[in-house]
Amino acid sequence: MIDDSTLKSVLAPHLREEGALDKAFHDPTANLFDLGMDSISAFALLDDLQDHGVGLEFTELIADPSVGFLREASERAQS
Repeated sequence: MIDDSTLKSVLAPHLREEGALDKAFHDPTANLFDLGMDSISAFALLDDLQDHGVGLEFTELIADPSVGFLREASERAQS
């Protein structure tokens, strides 16, 4: 499982809106695309998550682009 500190550092470069990272963690259901992530940065995020042992498909991220989903996926990857 990736802890929130690591998840923040992985996610931060992919959110372009000011304050987006704080918003994403304050409301784990917030849509990351609404917070400044685009499809190019989503693919880069998936690569970064893979480096931490969390393998996801783009379609999974599109279906639920939220910190809550990333936490759940991280937990699944470690079980």
